[in-house]
Amino acid sequence: MEMYLEKGRPLRCLLVESLPYTDTAINKPVDDALIVFSDGIKNDTLTHRINQDMVTGRFYNYYHPRLIEPDPAKIYSITIIANEKKVTATTRFSQTTATIDSVIVRESPNEADSFSVGIKFTDPSTVENYYRILIGKNLNLFGSDPTDFRVNDISFNGKPFSYYSEPDFARNDTITVRVYSLSKDHFEYLESMGNARRSNFNPFSQPGRIKSNVEGGLGIFTSILYTEHKVIIR
Repeated sequence: MEMYLEKGRPLRCLLVESLPYTDTAINKPVDDALIVFSDGIKNDTLTHRINQDMVTGRFYNYYHPRLIEPDPAKIYSITIIANEKKVTATTRFSQTTATIDSVIVRESPNEADSFSVGIKFTDPSTVENYYRILIGKNLNLFGSDPTDFRVNDISFNGKPFSYYSEPDFARNDTITVRVYSLSKDHFEYLESMGNARRSNFNPFSQPGRIKSNVEGGLGIFTSILYTEHKVIIR
């Protein structure tokens, strides 16, 4: 299962069932589950409805129109009952968001009219932090291919950190730089998913193990927080 809580977005959940290795289908949607979301005060039952997020391109098969208003004091939970199984998970909006100090445009010394875009932010020293950095022209268009980089602060805790894209941009391009502040669960889930995909194409590697924060199944239930900045290359 996958479910992401983001300010101003409705409740959406993807629920699929694993298949035998020899099965030719990609996945098997579970369409008759009971899915209850709770913020500790109010419960909402998601209904079966195919829904696509036009920002991320993700498909979901359960939906509720309630819009999320993040509250760091609340513990959010999900309970799923389907096929005589029970799946549960909890999450919070507890991440410390990074403040973008500056966005830097740098012309390539090797290619005419080619620019890379960099970001600089200072990592808060009080907690362990995990980041995902996106740099691109159309971050809200899921068919785009932005720079996508993940990192934890083990090597720069409490210090400034900078990162640059490849020189893929031209003059007059409008570039969006976004820094996601991830929970540890989300960071490890993304890293393990990437490792699993790479191992699928390498016959000599060990099978990738998905790191999940879901009890009774596999997947991720987490909150989404980010800051972003736009720059026009002149």
